[in-house]
Amino acid sequence: MKIKGLFLFFILLFFISSCSVLYVPTPVNVPMLTNRGEAQINTNLGFYGFSPQFAYAFSNHFGGYINLSAVGKPKADSSSYQYSIAPALGYFYKHGKFRMEVFSGLEAGSLASSYSIGNNTYRGVYTFRSVFLQPTIGYASNLLDLGFTSDFVLISFDDVHSNNTYSTLLLEPLLTAKIGYRRVRLLIQGGLAIDANKDPDVITFPVIATLGLNINLGKARYVRETSSRYKHQGM
Repeated sequence: MKIKGLFLFFILLFFISSCSVLYVPTPVNVPMLTNRGEAQINTNLGFYGFSPQFAYAFSNHFGGYINLSAVGKPKADSSSYQYSIAPALGYFYKHGKFRMEVFSGLEAGSLASSYSIGNNTYRGVYTFRSVFLQPTIGYASNLLDLGFTSDFVLISFDDVHSNNTYSTLLLEPLLTAKIGYRRVRLLIQGGLAIDANKDPDVITFPVIATLGLNINLGKARYVRETSSRYKHQGM
């Protein structure tokens, strides 16, 4: 679905006014890191755009990541798009197949929405920034990583033309699955984006869904032994 059609869907679904911010939540990076030197790349293709993600473990308990997101394509004439970048730092812990991690970071970006109703065309341009806290508990094995995340996002939007500011709090419960063997896995993520403030000037698409690949690089969580099986590295 084209981004312009997606934003028009928001309008028809929620019967919003022409001054509303139309925001698409980006996929959440859930690396579930295991050991120092582990690096991951995610190639997410949602129904809204492309969101590559990168994660790295600085030690056996601390790591970081950076997310990029591109939705639509800006043009000289009326267009709809959303771009953002989000770095984060966090702590992770493992015990057997159990995983726990907490990441916190910032997101900054810009968006524009353009849509037509009848003979009228509406356009808004905004910059936005957010701070988020992202705890995850999960399970990791040779064939499957499964994580449940509760993402809390405090986000504000600045109208470039009117200097008005809008803000809201998003609650994003998510389930992330990485299915496969060794270093390349199928990545599936689904969840909800719940607007806790219910501000009529901020409309958030309520579903987060993405499909992609998870690629494990560097000093991965598995090391090859004399047998064909893999095991977790020690601390």
